[in-house]
Amino acid sequence: MEDLEELRAHHRTIEHLVPLLDAIRSVAEIAWRRANRATTPLERYAERLTPALDQALAGLAADARAGLLAGWSRRGPAGVLVIGSERGLCGPFNERVVAEGLRQADRLAVNQTPVQLLCLGSRAQHQLEVSGRSLLYARPLSSLTVPTYVFTEGVALDVLRLIEDSQLGRLVIVANASVGRFQYQPVTTALLPPDLPTLARDRQRAEIRPPGDESALANHLLTEHLLVGLHRLVIASAVAEQLARIAAMRVAADNARRLLDRLGLESVVAERQAITSELLELVAGYELVRDS
Repeated sequence: MEDLEELRAHHRTIEHLVPLLDAIRSVAEIAWRRANRATTPLERYAERLTPALDQALAGLAADARAGLLAGWSRRGPAGVLVIGSERGLCGPFNERVVAEGLRQADRLAVNQTPVQLLCLGSRAQHQLEVSGRSLLYARPLSSLTVPTYVFTEGVALDVLRLIEDSQLGRLVIVANASVGRFQYQPVTTALLPPDLPTLARDRQRAEIRPPGDESALANHLLTEHLLVGLHRLVIASAVAEQLARIAAMRVAADNARRLLDRLGLESVVAERQAITSELLELVAGYELVRDS
């Protein structure tokens, strides 16, 4: 057992740590609410975008549609984009998504498909590099704010340039997503080639003016489809990250409080033992003086 002064010093250290853990959890709760609010307009936009894309594609002639879609399917390595976090203190958040990203890369490699790894978030990037894997592309995430649509647009444009340069042929996204209260798990989504809506034969064709812009509009909506799909995964990862941080800080604070209770009991025991030792020394000294 530690001596009394060491126990008291340990108790003071843990006592000062608990408010810090609670503060980190409070900040994570605020960030979670912001990230969660960002999903509502995004989902509404996606709901409007899908039928618009369906109409635009249905309005093209068959050969024009085939030519447009062919531009989104390229030969080249498969890309696995892992979305992690920029900061820590979120438990096994990055470990899980990195492990799933590597599993997906190995699965694709079994089929003799060349695989390139891409990453968002410095924490996940570090773990991928430690594993000995080289990265084709890496970009840090915002450390304090919810990733913006402009940020995702920049990532998507970078990916499209890699595809145009034949460095990528298709893209798989691996990101954490919440599956319940403070629960999350890695989710794998094939983003490119795009998962297009089913063309409804009875859908009314939209009138596009001026005539001749049908292909340009369809291509624009396909790009938006990619951006929205990627941004939804980035936001879902941000929501899951904050949930993971809230849970990690709550567990850490609870453990710290239990440790405080244990250290308090050990301090009481040590203090009583010290008093008993002092009394025994006094009694022994008194008896020694009395017998002399």
